[in-house]
Amino acid sequence: PTTTTQPIISTENHTVLLPVEIWLGGKNADYIPYLANVPSNLFGIAACLPDGEVIAVGDTDYKFGIESVSKVPTAILAMNQYSAQEMLDKIGADATGLPFNSIMAILLENDHPSTPLVNAGAISACSMVKPVGDSDGKWKSIVGFIDLFVVKFRLRRFRRRFGSVRM
Repeated sequence: PTTTTQPIISTENHTVLLPVEIWLGGKNADYIPYLANVPSNLFGIAACLPDGEVIAVGDTDYKFGIESVSKVPTAILAMNQYSAQEMLDKIGADATGLPFNSIMAILLENDHPSTPLVNAGAISACSMVKPVGDSDGKWKSIVGFIDLFVVKFRLRRFRRRFGSVRM
């Protein structure tokens, strides 16, 4: 069963009409233990606008696992550590049109994954992150980079709310 709604989200500076279709069927992925235990009735979405304003609706205080979302900052980190050309040579940047976990996507490639946004390309991007050969250091690098996004986001929000503060 589905329900279609059009909630209006209003903030101080913006009003957004957001068409949403909610599918009430299915089940959580059980091959990832964390996902198996997430209440399936939760839904949250947030968007950060170019001016730093955040529009959020739903269960946005719940700590959802980021799963495949982590592919984006990991790919950006690898691009920051290497040149764009080296990333294109080693991973590529073409959409496969196939599911994120497709074996066919790997088989269709000649010598490297086509994008860091499918599992094979994300694994390649993780392997490129420095320090190479140091799994603990690599993990700290990836988590630190994602934390940097969060800190910058919170700082931008703070400045927008309270202005510049000198210490």
